[in-house]
Amino acid sequence: MDDLKKGVIRTPLDPDKTFTDDGLRMLRIIRFYAKYNWKIPLNVIKSIKKNASQLNNISKERISDELNKMLLTTSPDKAIKLLKVVGLLPYVIPELVPAVKMMQNIHHKKDVFGHTLDVLKNTQPVLVQRLTGLFHDIGKTVTKTVEPTGIHFYGHEDAGESITDEVMRRLKYPTDLIDAVKLGVKNHMRLKQGGDTAVNLSDKALRKFRTEMGDQLENVLNVIHADNISHSDAS
Repeated sequence: MDDLKKGVIRTPLDPDKTFTDDGLRMLRIIRFYAKYNWKIPLNVIKSIKKNASQLNNISKERISDELNKMLLTTSPDKAIKLLKVVGLLPYVIPELVPAVKMMQNIHHKKDVFGHTLDVLKNTQPVLVQRLTGLFHDIGKTVTKTVEPTGIHFYGHEDAGESITDEVMRRLKYPTDLIDAVKLGVKNHMRLKQGGDTAVNLSDKALRKFRTEMGDQLENVLNVIHADNISHSDAS
């Protein structure tokens, strides 16, 4: 009761014993941290780092369920960042690990991972939007090129669609949700050519976009907006 009043997340037994009994508890701690902004004692943090591989013993369905709950908190970015800090990210979404410290071009103020967290924070608390925000730039981890004109990620949205499919199927997500997230990932760059005032977007192009997005139109537009406001100020 004292811990609850102080906002501290502690394990009732030795944390090594707690996490060995059920590794999912490590993810649940991350969720409580993101949802309630509770503190995690240092010994618990150290134990999570030590026992991260216990997630290999947990079913993918339980992991994705806990990930969904993290993403729907008011601070999904804090949850994903802490997954990285405590060493759980390689056991949940290893494909995101290369995004850490992967520098970008002048249109971005942060590395790919930091930008992803910003987009995640700027989406609405709708699962398809949060998952799309999480995966929208995952294709950059395999498409980066450095040329005289700068850093580029040609075709990252197409690569991202493929990686998203692989990750979500591994985590046992339902097919309809996988398809909706892939649609957003593939099309999050779709309106960029319109420029700041959208003057380069024809009515025909917009009608085609609306038709192809179908009932996911609002979700895709909201992710595009979250992405736009997470770029550098000049972009």
